[in-house]
Amino acid sequence: MRWTAFVMLLGRQTCCGQSPRFFQENAFTSASFAEAVNHFVRIGEAAAVKELNELADGTERTNGFSVKVRVGLICRVLFQPQGSEAIRPPAYGFLMELGSIGLPPTFPSSSWTNISRNWPLYPVALSGSTYFVLSERYSFEGAGGPEDPMSYVAYCRKHGVFCKRKIQVPTRKEATKAAVALRLSGAWRAIKWTDREQGYSFHMNEDSVWSYIQNQAKGITVP
Repeated sequence: MRWTAFVMLLGRQTCCGQSPRFFQENAFTSASFAEAVNHFVRIGEAAAVKELNELADGTERTNGFSVKVRVGLICRVLFQPQGSEAIRPPAYGFLMELGSIGLPPTFPSSSWTNISRNWPLYPVALSGSTYFVLSERYSFEGAGGPEDPMSYVAYCRKHGVFCKRKIQVPTRKEATKAAVALRLSGAWRAIKWTDREQGYSFHMNEDSVWSYIQNQAKGITVP
């Protein structure tokens, strides 16, 4: 990437101007996540793909988070399945914090098929009309390294349909209610927080994951 483009990305300036807060700040909320999705919906598929690729091709980490990981997270909502089969998550690695749904870096298709029934947007979750990120802290093990986010954008574009409608930006009250509903759901209760599967040992702290999700609601400024 040319130096001028690199400097622009350091300031989170892309082809469409200032990038959403979700790509600017370490801490984010369900509201800033929704605002980011709506930004890309507003500018349309071609411009959205161009901007996502610019972000994916820029600096890996800034302000304590991975920009490239967040490109993949946005794609989980921005592209919807063409049919009944869910779009697979990005192969960025293993989310250690999520017990038996953490998914090792290379997972059998059958595993994803089973998990997608409860978590079709994994590692994003939809509760009511509010979206939450379950985790973004990937740990990669195995040959080949994590998937290139630009390749994942291309995969989503090929196998999915670009979202044409903006999603709801929740208030703090709405997001808090949705977070509680998520934790009470059957999908959440089915997570094995202490487990051993496919050679991986899980001893996860459910409270820390729950706190992470709650913060995505509590941090919203609109009551």
